[in-house]
Amino acid sequence: MSGFPWGGSEELWSKAAHWLAGAGVEVSASVKGWPELRPQVEALRAAGVRVWERRWNPPALPLRILQRLHLLPQPGPQAEVAKWLDEVRPELVCISDGAVVSDIGCAALCQDRGIPFVQLSQANAELFWPSEALAAECRRVLIHARRFFFVSEANRRLFEDQVGMRFENAEVVRNPFKVSYQASVLPRPWDEGGEIRLACVARLEPVAKGQDILIRVLSREKWRRRPLGIRFYGEGPYREGLERMARMHGVKDRVEFVGQVSDIEGVWRENDGLILASRLEGLPLALVEAALCGRMGIGTAVGGIGELIVEGETGFLAEAATDDLLDAAMERAWARRAEWGKMGMRARERAVGMYPECPEAVFGGRLLELAKEIRSGS
Repeated sequence: MSGFPWGGSEELWSKAAHWLAGAGVEVSASVKGWPELRPQVEALRAAGVRVWERRWNPPALPLRILQRLHLLPQPGPQAEVAKWLDEVRPELVCISDGAVVSDIGCAALCQDRGIPFVQLSQANAELFWPSEALAAECRRVLIHARRFFFVSEANRRLFEDQVGMRFENAEVVRNPFKVSYQASVLPRPWDEGGEIRLACVARLEPVAKGQDILIRVLSREKWRRRPLGIRFYGEGPYREGLERMARMHGVKDRVEFVGQVSDIEGVWRENDGLILASRLEGLPLALVEAALCGRMGIGTAVGGIGELIVEGETGFLAEAATDDLLDAAMERAWARRAEWGKMGMRARERAVGMYPECPEAVFGGRLLELAKEIRSGS
């Protein structure tokens, strides 16, 4: 992930690396360098993982123009990754991408050096449709991945459509979560006249998470008349703009920007359900955590959200990330709000059926299996 210092897409690789180091495996990690200290990266170092921070920054505009005209080479972050690969000479590389394949360069470096690799893709959307050149490079390189991991079936199917190829090496894995596997929080006492509280747990980035859609829907007259409040949990570079938008639409008193919190189970003790207006996703951790805590979800049918939300059973699904479709899903949910507690319990049952108790150990173990296959020459 290169757009932000940390995010949900970083949890699986980092926790698996931590788990592997604890199992006595020599682990090295190449991550983008950031000015601020990241506790997760420091925890990896403390666990014995050798961390390399890439300090590459995009060149100034005149240099980018010369590179685009092929008058200068384009080193990019791959130059730093190449140095890392040549020094470490790993037996197996796991390439974790916050998108589906935002840059095929790292996989190509492994392929060209004969280093076995796996690709782990965390999110996908129609917005990521690759150029013909990138699609061709994906077909050339990723067919050689030992495994091509996705976090949802929906993202795998979309990527295969995008590049026009079936990947027999594809496999779905699960991301770790930040609540107890036995978390099940009791429903808040039902009060017909009391305020209903929904939590939107996502980084504050409208282009991906769609908080702007939610604010516009909440400003509609029928929702102004109803006792519904929405709390936004998370941080991001667009917080000030979203707060300004809420004021402009006259819903400042109906929303609360809570910021980043560490007690995720506490979020679900204080709120009746989850709402996501995402435009792109993998399978959001917030949805998994809400379900494990016995909370129903309202979400858009992007990424793997529809794999956990079953319409009318575990929550409510908007067919796409638009104002009208989210409004319709919220309306269906509102009409059945007395059933949210039972839906939350069914959501928990579904989440437990889909997710192992320790996904990072499962993924780390899978990488060990692949490494053993490589050593045995199979």
